[in-house]
Amino acid sequence: MNQKVLAISIILLGLASLFTTLNFKTSEDFLTNELIKANNNSCILENNYCLHTDKDYSTYYFGIIIGLIIIATGAYVLYEYNKPKLKTKKFKEPKELTEEEQEIYKLIKESEGTIYQSDLVNKTEHSKVKITRILDKLENKKIIERKRRGMTNLVVLK
Repeated sequence: MNQKVLAISIILLGLASLFTTLNFKTSEDFLTNELIKANNNSCILENNYCLHTDKDYSTYYFGIIIGLIIIATGAYVLYEYNKPKLKTKKFKEPKELTEEEQEIYKLIKESEGTIYQSDLVNKTEHSKVKITRILDKLENKKIIERKRRGMTNLVVLK
């Protein structure tokens, strides 16, 4: 079942619960008033039972609380449905890369698609010149893009 449909169903169930609880209370009040009218406008019945003072409203309060909890649960499920989802970047796996190019590509991909060129030098055993040449090849294949940032380059996957 779709999460949105489930959330709306839960909210409607909570509203129905509240309506039913309040409707029973109204019905009982109506019956109490009818009994008072039938007893010559006296709320005292036999055995000194008073229709007004001996009422227990705890079941109504319990019903209202349960209804509100059900509605809150439905609202939470609906909120979770509408919550923005984090999108993860998906990169196309390039074909026909040399072993060194694959190593560099993997390091860039593991760092969520962006890494400083100086970090590539530090993470590999390659020299600065070797990294530059590998990045040149990857850039020519339109797999990466280099952006100048101060004294180093920021390498970004396309």
